[in-house]
Amino acid sequence: MTRVPASLIRVTVLPQDQPVAAAYGDLHARCEAAGVTLAPLDLMIAAHAQAVGAVLVTRDRALGLVPAGLALEDWAATG
Repeated sequence: MTRVPASLIRVTVLPQDQPVAAAYGDLHARCEAAGVTLAPLDLMIAAHAQAVGAVLVTRDRALGLVPAGLALEDWAATG
């Protein structure tokens, strides 16, 4: 049996459901219209965060270019 690190036991896995798929399509279209290119998995993670109203904690500055409505927090920022 594989041991699961204690920190992962507290993680809630959210479903990749229809609202997330709709958010992905909308976000993809808005990024394309604005000329913003994201890797497909980055776009999926951003859409999931947006669909559930979560703050996306990342150091990826490209996600800051996403137009309208993505709540971000840079985990590496000082202050």
